[in-house]
Amino acid sequence: MQEDVAEVLIAPADLHRRTVELARQIEADYKGRDLVLICVLKGAIMFLVDFAVAEMAPPGEVAWQVAPQPSGGLGVTLTFPGRVYGQEECQRWLRPFQPGTTPPDHLGPGLAAAVARQHGGSLTITPQPGGGLALAFLLPGPIPAAAEG
Repeated sequence: MQEDVAEVLIAPADLHRRTVELARQIEADYKGRDLVLICVLKGAIMFLVDFAVAEMAPPGEVAWQVAPQPSGGLGVTLTFPGRVYGQEECQRWLRPFQPGTTPPDHLGPGLAAAVARQHGGSLTITPQPGGGLALAFLLPGPIPAAAEG
């Protein structure tokens, strides 16, 4: 991956363009791998970006960190400024359809978390001191090769 473990600050106006660039980079880095899984991964990351844009306090920037895993997996962390969040609210985003609870307004983190869990990974949402969130999407890998035929 080009960005490796470097952190990149991205202004909201550039965020969607950068997300498309990251999606293309994932596709290139994992060429020959399971195309359906790659598409699902790209979608999960886009869910998180959309959530970050919706929750970010203006004028904010998203810190974007991509960390390829030695095992062939993928780690992406987004951090952004915002209001102060409680741990209970963060957990509700990760599992939005629990009995007896009202689903949150934004389902992006729940969808991304479901994708991560389905493929042996995880999504963690951590409130930041002073406000904002860190979203850490991890797929430990390796991403399987494309099926032949």
